[in-house]
Amino acid sequence: MIRTGRAGVSISMTPSRVIACLTILTNTACFDPAPDVASSDEDPTSNSTSSATTLPGSGSGSSGPGVDSDSSETGTLPDGTTGSTSTGEVDPAGTDSSTGGDDDDSSTGETTGSTGVVDTSRVVFLLPYMGAPMAYEGLEGADQHCQTSAEAAGLEGTFMAWLSAGSTAQVVDRFSVEGGPFVLVDGTHVATDWADLTDGSLAAPILVDASGVVYDAGGVPERYVITHTAADGTSAPGVAPCSGFTGNSVVEAGWGNAGNTDGSWTHSDDRWQCDSDSGGGPSLYCFQQ
Repeated sequence: MIRTGRAGVSISMTPSRVIACLTILTNTACFDPAPDVASSDEDPTSNSTSSATTLPGSGSGSSGPGVDSDSSETGTLPDGTTGSTSTGEVDPAGTDSSTGGDDDDSSTGETTGSTGVVDTSRVVFLLPYMGAPMAYEGLEGADQHCQTSAEAAGLEGTFMAWLSAGSTAQVVDRFSVEGGPFVLVDGTHVATDWADLTDGSLAAPILVDASGVVYDAGGVPERYVITHTAADGTSAPGVAPCSGFTGNSVVEAGWGNAGNTDGSWTHSDDRWQCDSDSGGGPSLYCFQQ
């Protein structure tokens, strides 16, 4: 038996152990007792969930007691990914692309701002010399004359005659009072809106027909326009003239002068006899609705 010391460790050698050590020099069985190994309570390679991971600025990332599960703070996890302790918080900087603001609603097709402007202008024209007597088959018949003339000229929309027949059938009640501006077929500005149209003055006389033909301010018979309507759109005083524009009654109708831009454009102090074609007969004003 050979006994020697190394670094304070006793080694007992028997013949059989000498052979074993010569065969396998690194065999720990050569040493008796075996070198002590420092004990450890933690495996450095272990991924045990009992260890808490610290997130930057958020304290422990453990799911154990004391951790606020609604916290929205985030940090870098041990595997290099970004994690969050939040279970229900919404990113305050996030944007829901499924909805849009009031100024850009493509789901409804609405356009606002610089994307588009709805044209609300309304065309006005002169329908010259409708003949006499003034039996238009009522206001509806006069409206149809305007509509036919507009369609023949390629104008779109609904057109009606600026014509009243008593308090129960007056322009202000028959017409749409929305929209504007009112313009001639050549684009000439007549009035900004209904209030401007009925304030007793026009920006330009209505002397252009549906096809764009311009008439002279003193022209006869074009400037004589049957309206029976005051400047504010109400009916002229008196009962319905010309039997509501259906016949040749003796009740006269009020008329205006197409060459004027003051209140007399629609209502003068004169009356036109229903059975008279003096001067060639009256014209009509036609307004788009």
